[in-house]
Amino acid sequence: MRKVLSVVSMALALGLFAVAQDTVNISRNAAAQRGTLNEDSPLMRVLRKPAVGANAKQTKSPLIPARHIFRFATADFPGASFTETMAVNNGVVVGNYSFTSDALLTPFVLKGGVYRTLIVPGAVSARVFSVNSVGQIVGDYNDSSGVRHGFVDTAGVFTTIDFPGSVDTTVADINANGDMVGSYGDEAVGGIGRTHGFLFHGGTFTTLDFPGAALTMAFGLNASDEVVGAYQTNTSNFNNGFILQNGVMTTLNVPLASGTTLFGVTDDGDISGSYKDATFTDHGLLFSDGAFGTVDITGAMATSLMHIPNVGPFAVNYTDQTFEGHGAAGN
Repeated sequence: MRKVLSVVSMALALGLFAVAQDTVNISRNAAAQRGTLNEDSPLMRVLRKPAVGANAKQTKSPLIPARHIFRFATADFPGASFTETMAVNNGVVVGNYSFTSDALLTPFVLKGGVYRTLIVPGAVSARVFSVNSVGQIVGDYNDSSGVRHGFVDTAGVFTTIDFPGSVDTTVADINANGDMVGSYGDEAVGGIGRTHGFLFHGGTFTTLDFPGAALTMAFGLNASDEVVGAYQTNTSNFNNGFILQNGVMTTLNVPLASGTTLFGVTDDGDISGSYKDATFTDHGLLFSDGAFGTVDITGAMATSLMHIPNVGPFAVNYTDQTFEGHGAAGN
């Protein structure tokens, strides 16, 4: 079976990471490598802003026609059977790929039409999540003992990032100031460990737990250290989106959705991510000017928006009708 795209399952499957391989440089004609999909994808619909707060209720919202039109260009790693694009920033694309359905993912960097496999020193496997406007790349890797660590790659210099006292760490995003967010696991209590979000700012780690949640994951932040992510409660394994602003964590869910994951946030407060509808199909989402919008690639079985930069193309993933996963950039 081919890999099927799902941001939610990807976020929760923190044990699956890429196998580091020899560097691969493949130059292609830019038009061929970034071939536009067969159809432009409109911003299908906009939903009214839901009630917010830790106990927010989802209410019915009418669909409002949108005026935005997005164009998408594929960013599949050459020859790969599966590609996911995690972030696009200042002309640099980062993501992960695999050549077979049963292989671990391998991280890559695409710049100037050249693909390069990212080699993380000391890693048995690795995965990238984001790149900031100055080219710093973050992700995580497994060492030879099977322990997962976060990392930041600054112009080829790799630094391991571990939340103090944690059993594993993943770095999901980094802003231009070098502040980072991600998730970590604590020691198991009674055989059950717990996943927490974190913010790394000014050399200090801060735990981010949504009040009353059983699990919290921080995925994105902006220059003001506003943080977005997802949490789950003890009574449901569906994701709820959250935003952290001025020290206050607030639920932000797409109305009537079966699950919401917020993945990226710009300095202007635009938020990207995905949600599941009543049939548990993934759709990309964009929250802007107080309204949710659905962003679907035409003909795709599932779409998810990943990190979104302040300017330029954003990262998007989709599953085609043959259940094959693809990475792309939207504009």
